[in-house]
Amino acid sequence: MCGVFFVKAKEAGLQAEQEVALFHQRLESAQYDTIWAAAAPALQARTSQLVFSQYLDRVHDKMGSCTAPLKPITYFASANTSGTAVRLQYRIKCANGALDEAFTFAKNGTVMALLGYQASNPFMPK
Repeated sequence: MCGVFFVKAKEAGLQAEQEVALFHQRLESAQYDTIWAAAAPALQARTSQLVFSQYLDRVHDKMGSCTAPLKPITYFASANTSGTAVRLQYRIKCANGALDEAFTFAKNGTVMALLGYQASNPFMPK
């Protein structure tokens, strides 16, 4: 049974990396509401669409245009009978410096949804 969960976690990790690329496409084109609409219900319950969109706008405004990440610095995936969770961390190059990002995704069935996003850089307010 552990082998099944390992395969599911590995597949989910690859799917999460694709979701990160899509997230960055939407971030660069200021499609914050689209990112929000595709997010997991748990993320939507924790924060309002307005606050989330303002956060993404602030990240994009402070950092400028960013290159899409290629591979995560760290990767963690776990799968069990309740679903699969994936956490990916990146350091990407932006017009105004390096940006550290942490993504958390939840997968139930075939749907992979953003559960959390954190961005940090010395130029961004905490």
